[in-house]
Amino acid sequence: MQIRILAGCTRLLTAAALASLIFAPAAADTAKASATAASPAAKFGAASQQQQQASKLRQPALYPRSNYVWPFATGPMYGEVDASRWNDPGVLHTIVGSFDLTR
Repeated sequence: MQIRILAGCTRLLTAAALASLIFAPAAADTAKASATAASPAAKFGAASQQQQQASKLRQPALYPRSNYVWPFATGPMYGEVDASRWNDPGVLHTIVGSFDLTR
């Protein structure tokens, strides 16, 4: 099932898109030519207006960093297995320590 309103507008939208592709470069050239012909005083005024608009933009809220300090004398204690029992079944080796899973 098709929507009749959209089906009728498809050709019109396609024609408008093609026309914009044709006329957009021409409009850009005329804008570029008028900008180069403007006086230096007008250019300075435009720059100051852009600065004022940029200063009016809303700045993000900045919050101070928290300085977290580890309150303990040493780090956390993870599992330890004696080196003589490392190859025993049920011993898991990880980056943080070795754990005896049978206990």
